[in-house]
Amino acid sequence: MPSTSLRRQSRELALQFLHQIDFTKMALPQSFQDFKTAFSFPENTWPYATNIILGVDANKQEILKLIESTSKNWKLDRIAKVDLYILSIAIFELKFSKENTDKAVIINEALEVAKKYSSAKSSSFINGILDEVA
Repeated sequence: MPSTSLRRQSRELALQFLHQIDFTKMALPQSFQDFKTAFSFPENTWPYATNIILGVDANKQEILKLIESTSKNWKLDRIAKVDLYILSIAIFELKFSKENTDKAVIINEALEVAKKYSSAKSSSFINGILDEVA
């Protein structure tokens, strides 16, 4: 079985972190320290995860507008939180990140993370939105 890539681990870390700060309503600086203390992730996953977390936070309103405008007949409050986090991470990477990652790779990574952390139907929903955003 192939090992999970460093980038995927970073995306999963970002997903879990975004869930944590949404749930606890903590400020980012304190959340980083608390999260690092409470959860064990390889140290080399943090730089890319931090880039994602800060990027999603900085572009949150624009990202949510993109999700809402492309999710036909779905209000944001109807979308599962984990799906919103996965979409937010992928849309940040597609639209706002300075990294030069291929769009197909970003979408595929989002779908793989969705298969692991979300419901069976989420992958097709996420794929539809990301295809339209990309």
